Amino acid sequence: MTKFLRKYNKVLLVFAGVFLMVGFLVGPAIQQFAPNPGKRTVGYIGPNKARRVTALDVGLAQVEVQLLQRFTSPMGNADRGQPILNFVSLDPDQEGLHWYLLTEEARRAGLVASSLDGAQWIPDLAGTLVEPMARQALAFEMIQQSPGLASLFQQNPGLINQLPQFNPQRYQELLIEFGGQGGQPGVAELQLRQRREQLAASAGMTLEQFDEAVTKLRGVMRLVTINLGAPAFSDRRSTAFAREFGDSAELDYLFITGSRLAAEVGEPTPEQLQAHFQRFRDAEPGSGENGIGYIQPPRARLSWLTLDRPAIVAAVEQWTIPTSADGTDPRVERWSSNRMIYPGTFTQEQANVERDLRSSKVAEIMDLARRTILQRAHEGTRALEREGPYYVLTPTYQRPSLESIAAAVAGAVLDQTGVAIPQPAVTILSSGWQTRDQLQALPAIGRSAMRQGASIIPFPDAVLGVRELNEESTLGLQVGVLAADRPLEDSAGSQYFHVVLDVRDTGPAESIDEVTDQVRADYVALRGYELLTARMDDLRRQAVEGDLASIAAQFPPENAAPENNEPAAPLAVQPGVPVRELPNPSFPPPLGDEAFCRAAMAAARTLDPTIPAPDQPVGQRTIVQAIPGAMGVAVARVVWFAPITQEQYRGFAAGGMFNTVLREWTERADVSGPDLAMTAYTLDDLKARWNWVEPDASHQP
Repeated sequence: MTKFLRKYNKVLLVFAGVFLMVGFLVGPAIQQFAPNPGKRTVGYIGPNKARRVTALDVGLAQVEVQLLQRFTSPMGNADRGQPILNFVSLDPDQEGLHWYLLTEEARRAGLVASSLDGAQWIPDLAGTLVEPMARQALAFEMIQQSPGLASLFQQNPGLINQLPQFNPQRYQELLIEFGGQGGQPGVAELQLRQRREQLAASAGMTLEQFDEAVTKLRGVMRLVTINLGAPAFSDRRSTAFAREFGDSAELDYLFITGSRLAAEVGEPTPEQLQAHFQRFRDAEPGSGENGIGYIQPPRARLSWLTLDRPAIVAAVEQWTIPTSADGTDPRVERWSSNRMIYPGTFTQEQANVERDLRSSKVAEIMDLARRTILQRAHEGTRALEREGPYYVLTPTYQRPSLESIAAAVAGAVLDQTGVAIPQPAVTILSSGWQTRDQLQALPAIGRSAMRQGASIIPFPDAVLGVRELNEESTLGLQVGVLAADRPLEDSAGSQYFHVVLDVRDTGPAESIDEVTDQVRADYVALRGYELLTARMDDLRRQAVEGDLASIAAQFPPENAAPENNEPAAPLAVQPGVPVRELPNPSFPPPLGDEAFCRAAMAAARTLDPTIPAPDQPVGQRTIVQAIPGAMGVAVARVVWFAPITQEQYRGFAAGGMFNTVLREWTERADVSGPDLAMTAYTLDDLKARWNWVEPDASHQP
């Protein structure tokens, strides 16, 4: 056998090569005869299976969905599974098929035009971005000037909508910049068109093909909004809606909080406070009937070293500029070497030269101090192993002593620059926990921020962004390690080197000691509120027989520590305050309480609108209402009632009825706007409407 192989080895190699070549050529040819997966039937639509839907149809529809989600993301939350443009909600398991049937439904209704319709829609879509972009730009400019505002906006996103009133001129300039003027497109439209071109290129589509997908979306939006506007409302129902939103009244009112009865409640005993704390320990603040709760937000204990730039500037002002080692005057040397900067004579420019020399000395001291702090911090961590940006802290590791670092800074500056600066101050907050609000309220450091690349990290975010509270944080900060390489800095140029001593994540207060003041205040307010509710009938009698001012005089100022050495304000009557049946929840109590506003409007509607309210019976227009969430009682009188007029009703019915009914439906049915818009266009509804038939597996093409 071996002899045979040796004798005919070349022949055998030739045959093997031939077989390989044949296999290489035949393989693709065989595949051409295999079924095309794109032509696989996934279902039939129409009567008697009139039309076949293929996997390619559904696949292309899925691609369109993904492109449209990315294209419309600036106009709303269009992440995977989220409604497109906040309205078009697709089945998350079969987005492609749902979109295919939905676009066919819109096409059958005559709502899908040519690709030109999609291209012409872009300016309208961009128009919805102009105001949000202008507000965000204005917020960014304000944060650049005051970094501490970033945390405030993060906690209260609604504040961004109020920024235009603080700087209306700049806001108008930004509106023109983003919205365009004189027929010229603004930044919003230009960015949206650029986004269109980029997405089309990434999908290998022409702009016309991409515009066809946008046209389909516009047709679908027409379809679902027609469905929302379809219901017809009876005169009785539309009138009830109009009165609910259009009637208004004016009140004189008092709001008496339970804390005003602190003297009657008396000083609570430790046992009472402990029982109160245990009752609400596991409740979220703002939850329950009275809003009492002691679940605490993320919080920290920390210390920091302050490199006070104004103090260093003051020290440098007292510093005498020495002559150089070779006897030359550094002032003359600087003046002669920089004649472009100092064109006058030395006598004329001497003040400017000395100012710049001192400014350079301040910068030198700040840099030296920072390097000294960084060196001392690294001495304590040099021997530690690292896991990514974090140190692996050992049982023998000791936090750096900020006091010793501060002394080292002052010594190094004196030795190397000859300037005696005050020893940097060290602040230690180890006795109490600091929440985000408390961190932001700290003097000086509370308004500082940390720079990380192009990002500005407000002080509270830097403290609460340690790994122990946020494992996904990109700051690289951890408990027990001095943040020496990225100090915080405020608007005055002072720098703060902080170390987080300990943290606690969101959870109940560990003990009553952590929230003693709040527990005491809540206990007094709650007991006082219970006393007030027991006297509501008497308060009503006094309001009918006398006046509100006499009731106000019975209650002392709230038992709270006055701020800024100002005495607490006495209880006063609030005159002529407008109310409607559905209030703004952000209004202070009782004006933000819906039950109170409904009670006030119910009393107002019993009045004759043709007769001044003060001329009508006092008892008929007096309201006494408990406000549990604010632990207080409101006593009010209607002084004016203005029912909706026929002219207002016509305008309301023509323009606002749809939004009114949509709001009530979504609130009462506990469904979102997109769910309501898609009630007639769910995947199951469309399958039934299009006579969807699943394919027979045995007859696949």
